[in-house]
Amino acid sequence: MDDYKVLFIGRSGSAKTTAINSASQINVVSTDVAMSFMASDEKKETTVGLDYGDLLVEDRAGQCRLRLYGVPGQSRFSFSWEILQQGCSGLILMIDATDKFAIEDIHYYTTATSSDCERIMLPTVISVVKSDLLNLEALSKLKEAIQKENILSPILWIDARNKDAVVSVLSVLLKQIRR
Repeated sequence: MDDYKVLFIGRSGSAKTTAINSASQINVVSTDVAMSFMASDEKKETTVGLDYGDLLVEDRAGQCRLRLYGVPGQSRFSFSWEILQQGCSGLILMIDATDKFAIEDIHYYTTATSSDCERIMLPTVISVVKSDLLNLEALSKLKEAIQKENILSPILWIDARNKDAVVSVLSVLLKQIRR
């Protein structure tokens, strides 16, 4: 059976932990702790080490195991990104549609060169979450801005709380990995 390591990356609050919890077939190992500052009604905890889940999937190439790792979104924990990306097969870039830095994040992760960031050389799928919280005008502007970025990675607009949605993102990534 093939075994793949998948990293969920993105800013704090971009639903990495939620997505892993939705897709995992095991109880997720989590290092979430109470936020010491900037907590909100929606987000009271933050990941300080990693999240880990596991998913067995079957496709035309056979059954495989996806090991799902969520990296911390706060830059002060960036040391763990370098450790966790070792042996990584692919990335899910989680983008919060309501975050004012959404386009900058997409631009950063999709235009990095190998000298800037080795992880962007990996197969990548972009998952935009929380778009349901935008009004139609804001959603239209965000879609237009994303389109202007000329992104080569697949972009899926999902609800990270929905297992089928997260599994579909992982299926798209798996197709890229197995090419």
